[in-house]
Order: sequence, then C-alpha cells, then structure tokens
Amino acid sequence: MHTSRLQLRNGRPKRILAVASGGGHWVQLLRLRPAFAGCRVTYAVVNRAYAADVPGERLRVVPDATRWNRLALLHLALRLLWVLLTERPDLVVSTGAAPGYFAIRLGKWFGARTIWLDSIANVETLSMAARLVRRYADLWLTQWPHLVEPGGPLYAGQVLGLPETSEVTARPAIRTCPPRRTTVAAARRSERKRILACASGGGHWNELLRLRPAFQGSDVVFATCHRMYRADVPEARFYFVADATRWDKARLLLLVLSVLRVLLIERPDVVVSTGAAPGYFALRIAKLFGARTVWVDSIANAEELSLSGQRVRPFADLFLTQWSHLARPAGPHYVGAIL
Repeated sequence: MHTSRLQLRNGRPKRILAVASGGGHWVQLLRLRPAFAGCRVTYAVVNRAYAADVPGERLRVVPDATRWNRLALLHLALRLLWVLLTERPDLVVSTGAAPGYFAIRLGKWFGARTIWLDSIANVETLSMAARLVRRYADLWLTQWPHLVEPGGPLYAGQVLGLPETSEVTARPAIRTCPPRRTTVAAARRSERKRILACASGGGHWNELLRLRPAFQGSDVVFATCHRMYRADVPEARFYFVADATRWDKARLLLLVLSVLRVLLIERPDVVVSTGAAPGYFALRIAKLFGARTVWVDSIANAEELSLSGQRVRPFADLFLTQWSHLARPAGPHYVGAIL
C-alpha cells in the first residue's frame, strides 16, 4: 500500500486503528505494518506486553472475550467504543477476532473506512467473526484464494509466507493401529491406540482436522470448544470443553474440569493438540495419567512460539513448530507444515 494513498486531502497523516486479539492474530497484524508507513497508528490489543512489539507507537489495551460470555463481550464493546471516541480513526484494520469485529462494526458509526483480513489459519472456511463482520467491512479479505467468492471475500496475497506445498509433509508422528471399532471398551480389548485430539476453535481446529490422516486405524476422540464442530467429525466420539483466556480465572477452572472429565472417561494413550488453552491443559493433565503427548504449534505463530506452546514444552513428548526457523535442537522440532 503506497504511502501517498494513506494521506488525507488536507495533508495530515491518516489516523489508523489497528486491532487484533492475541497469538496469530497479533502476529499477522504486525506483518501489515509496512502498509501503515506515514500514518498515525494506534494499536488496540488484548495484552499490554505487546507494547514491546511496537515501541514508540500508541497502544490501547482492551479485554478479550468469547461469544459464550455476554458480560465480557459487553465490556469489550464498551472499551472499544471509548477507544474509537478518543482516537477518531479514519481507518480501522483488523486481523480478528472478537476485538476486531467490534472495532470494525463500531468504527462504521464514526464514518471510518474498515478493512478485515481473515486469519491465515482459517483455511477451510472463513472465521465466524469474518462472516459476521462482512457487511461492515469496506475491504474484506481472505488469505486463501479458494475461499474467494463473487461477493467477497477478496484475495490479495498472504501476510505469512508459506512453504511451497500445502500438504502435510511430515510422517505421521503417531503409530497406526488395527482397524477401529466404535466403543471405548472395544478399543481397550483390541489394544488399539486411543487418541484424544483437542483444540480450541478457528484455525486451531482446522489444523487439527488436517492431522486426521495420521490418526487412521486408531480410536480417536475429539474435544473442542464449539459444539457445531461435531459435524466435522461425524464418525468420531466428540466432547465439548470450555474455552478461556488467562485473564478469566473462573473460565479457566471450568476448562480444567471439563478437560479432566474427558481424560477420566476416555483414558487416552496419546493426546494431540494444535492449541490453545484447551490443548495446553489436556497435555498437562494427560501426563498425570501416563499418556504420550504431542503439541503442534499453530502456523499462525510465525515470529515466535505461542504462549501456550512455550508453557506446554515440559509436558510435550513431541513438540513441533510449523516454521523451520523456529526449530531448535532441544525443541520445538520442524517436520513440515499442516497447511
């Protein structure tokens, strides 16, 4: 985006509000910074520690929220409303998720132009936030050309460089077993490997689904934080677990209890996760039951490992990144990319 396009007619720098939640959403927003050259940029983020990534820039902290917590959503909307009232941006840009949705929707009330760039992790379908924000985004973008439709979203490239192949290049990290049966009891009698595949929503879930070829022949159980994802794995047992951020202690406790319940019922031999909070607790608790554990950090974490990935390291028997430049001799290891 050329700098001259980012100037107003009266010559003053365009005011941009750049909004994202944490993890991969924030990493991808940072990759857009060259397009903001010459502008007065304010970042609205969910973690004050991110100020270190944009030294010298204006930064406003807002809460994060999920759609299951109405009070947290209201709090988020009110905080963003205050940010918009005080910053009065000419342009609102977001890579997701909930903070970006509210920023773009409220930004339209103030006459701002709006841009939504859906996360690269949403490779199968657009994110829920993207679908909801569609009518409020002046420029609505996906990072996958096969998701382009006549009425939008549009495709103009990717902010994260991907490997040349989009297939899973790694050998399955989980040994295959005899043909599967449908019940836990039958699985135990035949000594087939029991796998718990656990992830939160959005890109984490999409990446977990891409690992299914490695699970063939095993007895697989899926656990995630969206009940609607059951339709993606009709052949498998499915559990709903809570999702949470580290700022919501009550939701974290609920998440721990729901994950513990799944582990007590299923007693898996292997737990595999692509993140974030549900996977972290699934791996950590599973070690108490003697299960083997596999962590695949999301491809959205291109600059550094996710916070969950950094914390789960001592509890992961196999600790993987999807970016070769993040691999280290002691882990994480790189054996290919899922997307």
